[in-house]
This record gives sequence, structure tokens and C-alpha cells, in this order.
Amino acid sequence: LLLQSEKNFSQVLHKIDEFVYYFEYDENNKPQPKYVGNQSKKLIGLTIEQYLKSGHKLLENCHPEEVPKMLAASKKIKKELKPQIEKYRYKLKSWKEYKWIEERIFPQVDSKGKHIGNFGIMRDITEQINAEQKLILEKEKLKLYLDVAGILLIALDANQKVIMVNKKGCEVLGYNEKKIINKN
Repeated sequence: LLLQSEKNFSQVLHKIDEFVYYFEYDENNKPQPKYVGNQSKKLIGLTIEQYLKSGHKLLENCHPEEVPKMLAASKKIKKELKPQIEKYRYKLKSWKEYKWIEERIFPQVDSKGKHIGNFGIMRDITEQINAEQKLILEKEKLKLYLDVAGILLIALDANQKVIMVNKKGCEVLGYNEKKIINKN
């Protein structure tokens, strides 16, 4: 039963799109990989061998604006020993554009509560981030059109709460947009 369970688990890890990894710290507090999923090439552009040879220094390929955030997240994980979700831009030199990566990191502790390693799952969220950014731009464009209108315009949701108000609406009501949004 144990062998079948292990085989099934291995099949699942090889079929998913996410890159799964697990490492433990050695006596010098250096991470030592214990498991590296086969999706590394698809997600981060490195084969398992390249990833292991690189010392899994993914930070070098992160967007420069992301590096301080990633270093802070690493310290936070070690300090709080709580799972973290990080989103960051990642790019190999050979790629034209950055990918957005979401990484879920689960600190592993021993029976004494000592941080011994991390289990992680990484996935490509580029399409999701691009769609969100496109929606934000469309909303801003719509707001510009509405602000040009010389009449009061207010949009309400199904619960009769204000979800959008134009510049003229703020002037007529005598409040700024932040005080009007989400009110009924």
C-alpha cells in the first residue's frame, strides 16, 4: 500500500503545472534540495540539473525591484515559521519578458520547533496579472471618459452600494471619491 501511495503521489507531481520543491538546511544553514519537481524547465527555464548546479539562486533572475521584497520574505519565513505567498517577476537572460511567479512557501520544523527547511510550490501567474492590469487600465480609461461628462454619474452594485462616481458627482455631493465609494 505504501509503495502504491508513493507511486500515485509521484504521478500527481509529474502531471501538475506547478513546480514543487523541498529542501532542508545542512549544519552550515545552507539549503540542500531533497526534492525538485520536473516542471522546473517549464516554469523557471532551468532543468533540474541546471537548477541544482545553480545552487537554486533564483533571486539573481528576479526583477531588481523584487529583490528587497524577496529577501524580507525569506527573513519573515525564518522568523515567524508561517506559510507565505510571494508574487514576483522572474526572467532568464534569454527570455524577452518577465514572468510573474506566485510562490507558496511552507516552512518545515522539527519536533523541537527548529526551522529545518521549506516546502514550496511555484506557478506562473503571468496571464492573471496581465488580465488584472488590463482591467485596471480599462477602469481608469472609463473613469476619464466619465469625468469629461458634465453630468453626475454614479454606478451602484446589486446591494445599492456606490462602486463608481465621476468628478461631477463628487462636486455635486460635496465629498471626495473615497468617502462615496462603498456607501449606499
